[in-house]
Amino acid sequence: GLAAPFLLIAYVPAFARFLPRPGAWMETFKQFMGFTLMATTVWLIDVLAAQTGVAGAVGFIAFIFFVSMGCWVLGRWGGLVASDRAKCISLVIAIALSALGGWRFLVTDFAEPEMVETGTVELELDFSEAVPWQPFTEERVAALSGHPVFIDFTADWCLSCKANEKTVLESETVRQAMNEHGVIPLKADWTRRDPVITEWLQRYGKAGVPFYLMIPKDSGRAAIPLPEVITPGIVIDAFKEAQ
Repeated sequence: GLAAPFLLIAYVPAFARFLPRPGAWMETFKQFMGFTLMATTVWLIDVLAAQTGVAGAVGFIAFIFFVSMGCWVLGRWGGLVASDRAKCISLVIAIALSALGGWRFLVTDFAEPEMVETGTVELELDFSEAVPWQPFTEERVAALSGHPVFIDFTADWCLSCKANEKTVLESETVRQAMNEHGVIPLKADWTRRDPVITEWLQRYGKAGVPFYLMIPKDSGRAAIPLPEVITPGIVIDAFKEAQ
């Protein structure tokens, strides 16, 4: 990760001469990197919203507001030059503000899941713009017996899943192959740790996502598990094998 350059220079000290010279640019770079942390926060709030609903996401932002107020109080009146009494009082106020915000606004329960129709199965699908994912249910899998079915086990908080979906599964090459081979795509959303999806993952020896499963057209054949790291070639080969 971020330590890789340090390890590289430790093993090959000559690489140190390629480092840029220290200067004012370092302060600008440090500030810019702060925006990457803010972007990460936006993504995490989006994941939280998928789990706890809009109320949970708004409540978390309100909680962060109170924590920010506490940090401001602690920095304004509890700094290094402040007296011990001022430090203690500001710390107590900061903790009280954070606790108040958490008690009043934090939502820790999952939102009610959206109702998924279990009997409706669409076979005429449009792959021209995007993969027409259908929600995964065991009933839908059973109803699609006799058709090749591709199941994407994913979660909103799984970056590997999102990367595979964006670069591989949603690529034009894979979409065209799905259409040509009559593959029905299902999305098994494990964002809220659905127990049925958990059982399917355990059935194939998986502890989590991403996981991809190809169910052949012939229901008598065994399902085809794909590796976590996929390429268009691997996915298309599974489509062909499922025929």
